[in-house]
Amino acid sequence: MDKICFPISLHKGRGGSFPGGLRSTLWVLLLLQLGLMPCLGESLAQRLDKDLQAHAGYLAANAPPEVKNGSTLAKAKYVFKEYCVFLNFKRLGVNSNIANQLQGSRFGDGSMLKCGWHTDKLKMYMSRMGIRDEDMSGIVADANSSLPYILSPNQDHGALAVRDKDGKVYVFDAWQLAVNNVILSTGINAGAYAGAETSKWNGMEAKLWDTEMRAQGYVRFNDPQMLNAGYATDLQSVLKRIFVSNQASGAWEGEWFGVKQELLLKKVGTKVTGQFKETFQNYTATVEGTVDEGTPNILVGTIEIHPYVLLGKTEPGSKQKIKWTLNKDGTSFSAEYGSAGIWVMTRTRKQP
Repeated sequence: MDKICFPISLHKGRGGSFPGGLRSTLWVLLLLQLGLMPCLGESLAQRLDKDLQAHAGYLAANAPPEVKNGSTLAKAKYVFKEYCVFLNFKRLGVNSNIANQLQGSRFGDGSMLKCGWHTDKLKMYMSRMGIRDEDMSGIVADANSSLPYILSPNQDHGALAVRDKDGKVYVFDAWQLAVNNVILSTGINAGAYAGAETSKWNGMEAKLWDTEMRAQGYVRFNDPQMLNAGYATDLQSVLKRIFVSNQASGAWEGEWFGVKQELLLKKVGTKVTGQFKETFQNYTATVEGTVDEGTPNILVGTIEIHPYVLLGKTEPGSKQKIKWTLNKDGTSFSAEYGSAGIWVMTRTRKQP
């Protein structure tokens, strides 16, 4: 059954009693907003999440061949359309104000149907469809408002940016689709997420999304995974920061004094992990590092060489600091660690 939320003891508390009247009402609203109200059963938000997971899996298994074999953009546009059709089938609206968020908290998640929620769900769908994590990222437009959040709940807005194979970036924004449908009354009979297949919000070019956001009063942009890097006044700077750093993922090979070396790297967020193999001494190593938020083409971390056998003798492992610097197009990088000097690795394929 749906989640039923109620106060266990509104007037009797551990240290006495809750104040009555208006102050009790404010306590209830606060608990609802924070999602802390005691509840019974599976929440509507949990049930919806399970349904979305199942639907994403179904789409991935049953997408038309032209989608499965198509470009990243073709897959993303197909996912967006089907995602919105499913939300309409569920007769869902849009979460665009504090009242909506309080209502969402009753269902177990105050963020349900907000822009960030849509971003996360779309990313899950697209990942199931085979779009690589390093080709997707949330992006944020911000109004730089000094108003408290309760008075300006839409002072920032997020959507999903997807990079196609040709390097162009497109934005998928289900929240804007729904809000504009509601404002224009398009969605009254057809549903809040109607018209997704041909909507401009289904794969809008990044520069046009920048323009749209500015028209709505947003003045700066960021990547929600790298907020410490600071806001930028233009979206393109943020996209460059996101997708240049994502180029670390992949398979690389190189030589150091004629010795072949192989490296597999995978980047998730700001974290980089990988496996290193050196063919002459036949040892392996584990690589760990992070992207420097200020200079996303530079990765710093450690390489831990595992114990190995050389000429019948077991050599101990060691752990040393390492630094990688990617070139602009992401096809090669120079690396240095300890006293080993610098060597160059060239990308052999994009996927780890």
